[in-house]
Amino acid sequence: MKGKMPMIEAMSMKGMADRHWDEIKRITGATFDPTTVKLGFFFKKENNFEENIEQIDAIAQQGRGENKIEKDLHDMQTEWDDVLFDQKDWPDNSKDATIIPYTCILAGGIEDITIKLEEHNMKTSMMKGGSCAKFFEKDLDKWHKFVQGSLWVIETQLKVQSTWISLENVFKAPDIVMQIPELGAQFQVIDRQYKDIMKHMTADKHVRAFMKYSNLLQTLKDMDSKLEVINKGLNA
Repeated sequence: MKGKMPMIEAMSMKGMADRHWDEIKRITGATFDPTTVKLGFFFKKENNFEENIEQIDAIAQQGRGENKIEKDLHDMQTEWDDVLFDQKDWPDNSKDATIIPYTCILAGGIEDITIKLEEHNMKTSMMKGGSCAKFFEKDLDKWHKFVQGSLWVIETQLKVQSTWISLENVFKAPDIVMQIPELGAQFQVIDRQYKDIMKHMTADKHVRAFMKYSNLLQTLKDMDSKLEVINKGLNA
C-alpha cells in the first residue's frame, strides 16, 4: 500500500477539473470517466499511470493550486456584495432644484472600505505572481483592475469633495459670483458634475455598482484639475 500512496494521493486530489483529467488522459492514453472510475483502474499496468506518476502528480498539484485561486477569487468578490458607501445629506445651494434637489457627500466608513481594497490589492498581486495563476489570468487582471481603480477613485473623490465643499461655500454668495463670473461659471459646471456622480451613488450605494459609473476615474481627475484652476483664480 505504501508504494501506491503517491498514486492514491494524486488521483484523489481536490480541485481536479476536466482540463486536468484531459491532460492525464493525453499522457497515459487511457480512456475513463473520472466521476465513476474505480481506484484499481489507475494501478493496471496497461493504463500507464504508474510510469507517468511524476507528471500526473504535477498536474494534480496544479489542479489544487488553480482550485484555491478560483475559490479565493470568488470569496474576495462575494465579500463586496454587501459593502456600501455611507453618505450624508448636504445642503444644495443651487437655485435650479429641478435638476438635483439635493446632494450627498461621502461620510464615515471610507477607511474600512479602503483597508479592504488594499488587502485585496495585495492578495490579488500575490495570486497573479503564483505558478498556478495562468488559467485565471484574465479574471485576476479584471479583478485587480477593479480593486486598484476603486482605490484611485476613492482617493480622488475625497480630494474633489474636500475642494468642492470649500468652494461651494464661496460661490453660494451671489455678490462674490458677480465679481468673478467666469470662475463662478466654471464652478457651476463642476458642481453639476459632482452632484450627478453623487446622485448615481445615492441610487445604489454598493461600492461595485458605483464603480460602474462611466469613465468615473478620469472624470474625477478632470474635475480635480479644474477645481485647482478655480482655486488659483480665487487666490490670484
